Amino acid sequence: MIVGIINGYYRSGTTLMQRFCCRSNPNYIVLSEPTQHEIIDHIITIGCNGVSTLHGWDVFKDYCKLPRKVRHEFIKRHFEVFDYDSSQWGIMTSESAVRYLLQPLHDCEQQIVIKSTQLHLFLEKLKEWYGCWVLHLDRNIENTIADHFSYYHLTKTAEVKNFLMSNKGAVSFYASLVFENLTKYLRLDKNIARNNLDKLVFNILAIRKIVEKQKGITVLNFDDFVRNPKQNLNKLPFKINESLLRILDPYKANPVPNWLRDMINSSIKYIRRYLDNIGRW
Repeated sequence: MIVGIINGYYRSGTTLMQRFCCRSNPNYIVLSEPTQHEIIDHIITIGCNGVSTLHGWDVFKDYCKLPRKVRHEFIKRHFEVFDYDSSQWGIMTSESAVRYLLQPLHDCEQQIVIKSTQLHLFLEKLKEWYGCWVLHLDRNIENTIADHFSYYHLTKTAEVKNFLMSNKGAVSFYASLVFENLTKYLRLDKNIARNNLDKLVFNILAIRKIVEKQKGITVLNFDDFVRNPKQNLNKLPFKINESLLRILDPYKANPVPNWLRDMINSSIKYIRRYLDNIGRW
């Protein structure tokens, strides 16, 4: 059965929190991104016990712990949901699709925790459906956007500026998909975004506002947690072995250059006018 949800926008610290939960609670099966449209392909490519090149550890290992019938039924439903409906890519926008996809996991006898970056619209409902705890990670928007790039890319100022000011090219971590499907769900004109940076800013701020409207959700600022982990432990709905906190490094995040900070602030001022429409969501 599903006992917990760890959710957050891309680059908000969800994978690190998954690692803490997994290492500290061996009775849990902690699944990485079962609601992500490409996750089965990723697992097939590196295997359950393979080390993710992005995260540096075996993030998919708990899929191996699922009973065979549960795993097969989940994979079948995953293909059914995502192969025929691209409106669920990047962010899930259908309540029925979420319930259909996750039902085999909830029917499982073992205790399952889901780590997701796609469930923002349904956190309160997930808590109601499954009687589970829900942890949503928020983060400073500047740090979130900076971590969409490698440190090396951020040193190439002109290249990153041109990309952010362009409408061309694929933004990492499905930002364009999230923007397209989220604006469609909210019935907003997708032309409100002038460029790739506006898409990122809209995604992050819109999701923050949507989560704020939902009840019974534990919201934790990941940047605060990294700076003061022990002071924030009592806010978590699961236990963490304090010895694991040694891997936290508040200086590890990409520095936010002044030029990027200025661009983000300018985009925020522009996007804010469209966020008022979310009040009717």
